[in-house]
Amino acid sequence: MVAETGICHGMIADAKGNIYLSDSPDHAIQYVTPDGKVHFLVKDERLIWPDYFGIGKDGYLYFSCSQMNRLPKYNNGEDKVEYPFRVYKVKLP
Repeated sequence: MVAETGICHGMIADAKGNIYLSDSPDHAIQYVTPDGKVHFLVKDERLIWPDYFGIGKDGYLYFSCSQMNRLPKYNNGEDKVEYPFRVYKVKLP
């Protein structure tokens, strides 16, 4: 075991050995350092079901938020997805 985290829908690792994980319930991105410590990278209510990650050569983590929990099948047939979808970027530690 590397670390204990919450619900995760996506992850990626950087060249320093940090592992970045989505944290949908907390509207956040967490990361695990090589020594197994868990930290929050960013926490924001706009991060609704973050799940697709990419790391740019510019030192930023890029990700989108799929809003899966807002689909009709999870909301009694009502589509609660907010458009347009957005891509976010956060500076890596």
